[in-house]
Amino acid sequence: ANVEVAISFNGTTPVSGEYTFTGNVTNSSGSKMININSTSLISNNSFTNSFKFLLNNNFSTGNYIAWVRVVDGGGNVVIRSTSFQVRDWTLTFAKSDTGSGFDYEYSAFPNASVAFDVFPVERVNGTILSNLSQSAFNFTLKNSLGAVINSSNSTLFNASCGKGGCYKYSIRLPLAIGLYRLSAAVNYSDELLSAERVISVLNSTMTITPGDGEGQLKEQFGTSEAVYLTVKAKNQTQDINVTYTRLDALLYENGTYLTYTEVSNWDNVNGSNDALEWAWNITHQRLKVDVPKGGGSYFARVSADNGTIIGNARFIVNPYDSCISAKTTAGSVGSGSYYAWQYKVSDVVYFEVKIVQADNPLGKAQSANGTSTYRNYESYGMGNACSWDTTKKQVVNNATLSVDEVVNMQTGIKANLNLSASTCKSDDDSGGYTCTIRHANDSWDGGRYSVKLKLLGQDGKTSDITYGLFEARAFYLWAWSSNWLNQPGGNITFNIRMYQAGSNWWNAWGTSGLSGSVKIEKIEYYGKQGEWIYPAVVYDYNLTGLNDTTISSGAGTLYLNVSLAGKKSWDSGSYSVVLKGTESGGNTDFGQAWFEVRNWDSYASPVELTNAGYDYKSYFGAKDNITLYVRITSAGDYGWGNGGASLVNDRSNITISVKKIIDYSSWPARDVNTSRYNATIINVNASSPWYSSATKTSHSGYLLNISNLGNSWNTGYYSVVLDINGTETGWGWFNTIAFYVNTQPIDIQGNYKYNYKGSGPVHFLVTTTKGYKNSYTHNVSTGITDYVNTTIKDIKLTRWSDTDYRTIEYSYPRDFNVTNASHLTINYSRLVSLNYSTSTWPSGYYYGSIILQNDANETATGYIWFNVQPFRVDYTIDSYTIGTSDNITGMLRVRNPDWSNNTIEWGNYTVTEIYQESWDYNSRIKNSVTNFSPRNFNGSTNLSIAAPSNGWVPGWGNVVAVVYDNTTNTSKSVWIGFRAALFNVAFGSITSQDTITQTQNVTIPVTLTNPVGGGIASGNLTRVYETIWPNTYDYQFTIGGCTSTTSGSCNITSTGNVIVHAPSGGWGEEYHYLTFVFANANNLNSKMTEYAPWFRVRAA
Repeated sequence: ANVEVAISFNGTTPVSGEYTFTGNVTNSSGSKMININSTSLISNNSFTNSFKFLLNNNFSTGNYIAWVRVVDGGGNVVIRSTSFQVRDWTLTFAKSDTGSGFDYEYSAFPNASVAFDVFPVERVNGTILSNLSQSAFNFTLKNSLGAVINSSNSTLFNASCGKGGCYKYSIRLPLAIGLYRLSAAVNYSDELLSAERVISVLNSTMTITPGDGEGQLKEQFGTSEAVYLTVKAKNQTQDINVTYTRLDALLYENGTYLTYTEVSNWDNVNGSNDALEWAWNITHQRLKVDVPKGGGSYFARVSADNGTIIGNARFIVNPYDSCISAKTTAGSVGSGSYYAWQYKVSDVVYFEVKIVQADNPLGKAQSANGTSTYRNYESYGMGNACSWDTTKKQVVNNATLSVDEVVNMQTGIKANLNLSASTCKSDDDSGGYTCTIRHANDSWDGGRYSVKLKLLGQDGKTSDITYGLFEARAFYLWAWSSNWLNQPGGNITFNIRMYQAGSNWWNAWGTSGLSGSVKIEKIEYYGKQGEWIYPAVVYDYNLTGLNDTTISSGAGTLYLNVSLAGKKSWDSGSYSVVLKGTESGGNTDFGQAWFEVRNWDSYASPVELTNAGYDYKSYFGAKDNITLYVRITSAGDYGWGNGGASLVNDRSNITISVKKIIDYSSWPARDVNTSRYNATIINVNASSPWYSSATKTSHSGYLLNISNLGNSWNTGYYSVVLDINGTETGWGWFNTIAFYVNTQPIDIQGNYKYNYKGSGPVHFLVTTTKGYKNSYTHNVSTGITDYVNTTIKDIKLTRWSDTDYRTIEYSYPRDFNVTNASHLTINYSRLVSLNYSTSTWPSGYYYGSIILQNDANETATGYIWFNVQPFRVDYTIDSYTIGTSDNITGMLRVRNPDWSNNTIEWGNYTVTEIYQESWDYNSRIKNSVTNFSPRNFNGSTNLSIAAPSNGWVPGWGNVVAVVYDNTTNTSKSVWIGFRAALFNVAFGSITSQDTITQTQNVTIPVTLTNPVGGGIASGNLTRVYETIWPNTYDYQFTIGGCTSTTSGSCNITSTGNVIVHAPSGGWGEEYHYLTFVFANANNLNSKMTEYAPWFRVRAA
């Protein structure tokens, strides 16, 4: 156990001084158990430290008090105490995994019978106390006034529940609606523990879904939008409409309630004023709510029918999208080598921040459209720069950024910052900022830190928050198990890397890594899936006499021998190994490694039967029965073969069944009542392959069939929990739809057609069926008998323009329509033709959806896509590599937009412009090229593009040619890539390349030739350097009689030997990769970079 003491003054950590604490631990009788030895609290540990002591045999179960006496340098004394409890066992109880009787979470209808699982568990190993009598239990149900409604102790031990069984308890709820508290008390070993659950008894339940005005799901909103909260209510027998719903409260994530005013209708909800308003619409069963100006998460509490029904919803206000990436230097650096998220404890940390106006699409909130884009956990310690395409995103300039707080995520302590140095500033006019984070004492505590930044827009009203991450340690330990899943009787092997931030990253081991040793501090056990133990318990593993693992040059291997486990085998579940490393200089730090133990690994995939085997089935019909194929192997067996391996030593059967099904079609998710379905049970004794390799002849015994006993499944996603032999769990999944819509772009004859010129309608074959059809392996119009009649309800369509890089949404039927009104009805299968309102479709890539409705008013969606290009242009370049002053030459052709048709489209065309296009981390840059010929052509021509007056920039480049059709007044672009070179560089062989000594100069032969046609070329070598992150090292070189220390550059004409001098301290003992910078002999500002061959330095 630990007693931790932290010094603060009014919540603020001091910046200087020295403190010590001493004390003792006493039991409930006041008897002293142990002394707390003198422990220092200084700036190096951020005035926080702990005293660790062992709970030995003198400690029995009961309550204890830790007393500490803290003394400062002036002799001032403060005495504080804290209490803790020693327990041999813990108690948890929760609603039953299956058949709980609750509608969702802990809400149920009146008079419902609800069931609970009770787990009294030994702390030392997580074992259930299976020998308790009923007299040890007492359950009490109280109403909101505290009156006892029910008291009983009727429990039954169920050995098949959980890992080692559980105690089952059920109770029938009262008829009166309201909040009730159910407490469970267990008396064991003269110790009484209790736990409590709050139960809501409701006549009706209600789910609230945030979305747009049409009721489509939407969880993120900009400050110029409105939030629509759709209400869905039901009682014990059916769905119901509510007559009136009100917004009771809107809670911001920081605990602040916002004040809202009700207005009479949706039109009066005015987002442009400063008032926050809401209105109810009974027809749509929907609330319209003003969006707050502050970015973050909001929680809405909604009530209906005089407060008898309560619902909650969460939505996000996201005014800005921000990317935040930790880096090693301030300002715009533009190079990936500056970005990292691991630092030394003495480092100053910088954050690059890019801010743009947010796009908040329909659908669930995801990382791709989140408030903040984290760019930290890339390449295990290294990171990447932020990047926005500013031609598609509106940048946010003139914002005010401030550092709100920096918190150590492992201790929860706020870091003491140098406030004058921890500031943010603008880097550019493209939404770029740098924030500096500096510790007050330049000494971070070891751990991972969360950095919270506040953003205030230029309007002074719109605000947001964003978070960044970094880690600071004396050095880093990275360890991973050779096998994530391991058998209970198997030994565990870990690979370990020891490295220091700033260099020697975990994968750069060898001569670069740290050396030292690693030992196991303890092994923690977290329980298993569905039965987690938190906090984790220390696993019974004998560490006595266990040798430390030697780390040499940053790498080592650690072994856990199962024979040292208390049971001589591992329990099924998740484990972490706490590691303590000591590097050769004596510094210590900690790391953690994870592994999992299971007997079996199992997944159940939704499938449909084919002639010989099984195909993946993306969707089942809402009234269909479900078929799942079970893939099961022994843990750690990842083979893709045909299975057949024994699952247990004696090849006896194991039983697999459905433990429960969870319905995610609405939120919160609900367990599907077991009375609504019937699932088969399978018994197998050998492993199975993936469904794609299975056959009906050999693997039909691995099918789980789930029959729907109700009217239909709700449409949406379902998770299936598998029971494996009553001791472990697996999982599966399936999706359901009301009916399936298949759409294919075709021409009027029914042939596949994706590309159009734009004039006239575009056509789709729309087919609607009860169940999903795998269009890749089945003909969707032949041999199908489960057609359904549907009607087109709406069509969504979006165009992506590749000329101006914009997305444009079109409205149906305003911007386009179905050519024939009778075609709005789909009788099994129909050709649906769409016409643009002004006859010609604009050029671009179109994608969208057709929403259809069946006779039961259920809806489903089919997806449409097509491409409109008046023509396409290609360019065949004569030579990809050219000189910096050479022309680009090649054949320019105009072709039919359909890629299957390469005929020339003869006509009257003009090359209207040619430009160079480049991108940096902030924006797209466009530079015009004015000298080219010819400008006019009839469909095919040899186009020559002259170099700019200052020549092409050396390296890979591109130009874009824009071709205009003078007849149809449309244009298309073609991208032309090339490589411009001052000259071609060839490096010769390095003598003794693999055995260079640390003081040896390295001779590298270089040959220069003209980039086109060969021939002698002349150029100057201006620099030789090497990057060993985070530093760059320049080296002296000599060519003939020219030395870089006395000349700015040295010339090479045709061939030359470049002698690179060893640095004054000698080469590092490792592989070296040098970079040569060459320049035009007549223009030293025109440069190109080449990479020399490697060489390896070894100690003499």
